[in-house]
Amino acid sequence: MSVFWFLVGLLFALVLGHFVVEWFINWVRTKSGVEPRRTNAGVDNWIVGLFERTLAFALAFANVPGTYAVLIAWMAAKLALNWKRPLPPKGSKKEERERRVYGISALMAGTLSLSIGVIGGIIAR
Repeated sequence: MSVFWFLVGLLFALVLGHFVVEWFINWVRTKSGVEPRRTNAGVDNWIVGLFERTLAFALAFANVPGTYAVLIAWMAAKLALNWKRPLPPKGSKKEERERRVYGISALMAGTLSLSIGVIGGIIAR
């Protein structure tokens, strides 16, 4: 293992990955006509992204059997946590559309985030 490639992969996954995912989610939300950032999102997006890219990086770097199953389970758990979440009273069509845009854009960004983490782990390996 080369320390150089390990650092390149790690920086790709954690640093470059952050900026790519942030740009992507802001682009998708802007193109969809909603505010790029939500103020009531709970845990900050960068914390979740850092965790999932670190997880994907570590699993791919260590070449753990079942890596992709673990990452799919992570995405499923994220979706499940928000699936039956109590919603505010039925709002306008605009609010319902925004809720759908935020949900699908978060799923897309999470998938991109995990992919970048895996690629970084493969580079490091």
